[in-house]
Amino acid sequence: MKHLISNATNLPSITKVVQELIASFSNPDITSNHISQILINDQALSAKVLRMANSVRYGGHRKVGSIKDAVVMLGFNSLRTMVLSVGFTSALRL
Repeated sequence: MKHLISNATNLPSITKVVQELIASFSNPDITSNHISQILINDQALSAKVLRMANSVRYGGHRKVGSIKDAVVMLGFNSLRTMVLSVGFTSALRL
């Protein structure tokens, strides 16, 4: 038991940007502009969002170049799923 308690400080954590995004998605008054402003603070996550928005499934023939356009194209549900999966997988990476 002492071993578990002493290792409790070694638990993985998610980034501040992912934490802010998760909190924002539960706010019914959140806007795509606000989500975009949070995303801009994490280059890796922004790149993944742009890549997803430009994928065949979402972008098709249209190229998305801004985070704001990507947020609008993906929608909050898809974006929330992606943020959760990226955030948790990066936190659990050993």
